[in-house]
Amino acid sequence: VSVSDNDTSAVSGIAIYSLSSSNGVWEYSIDSGNSWNTISEVTESTALLLKSTDYIRYIPDGLNAETASLSYYAWDQTQGTQASTYDVSTNRGGTTAFSSTGDTATITVTSVNDAPELTPESPALTSITENATDNSGDIISGVLGSSVSDNDTSAVSGIAIFSLAVSNGVWEY
Repeated sequence: VSVSDNDTSAVSGIAIYSLSSSNGVWEYSIDSGNSWNTISEVTESTALLLKSTDYIRYIPDGLNAETASLSYYAWDQTQGTQASTYDVSTNRGGTTAFSSTGDTATITVTSVNDAPELTPESPALTSITENATDNSGDIISGVLGSSVSDNDTSAVSGIAIFSLAVSNGVWEY
């Protein structure tokens, strides 16, 4: 962020007027990150004022990747109060406390593999006779049925066999 002000005694901050996100929330802290406040809806009529010493963060939903952003104007703190809202819709540039132009900061939330969820259904495999040594078996997707869900949209399903019960015969794949 590059901010300049002709007033030599001016301090800096921002007036957040727009948030973009679909899977998380924006928060700010005015006490060095000891406590956090959710940023509710902001507009140019209700821009949130934060000093340069305040903190801002994005909290993703823990399930999805996305790019989130916030748009802001520079604020020299000569009008308005920290952590309050201010109407900057027409009150910018010139001798006001707010820059005439805005900027947008973005954060990229990268995707990670989310473990699938299994709802046990105890499926029954196809019955066979003791002489059916060349049976066709059961397809894994049929064993799983609708018991698996995954937040990853491109995930494929399969199983990891961790235990076998054998008394007379063998398991094959």
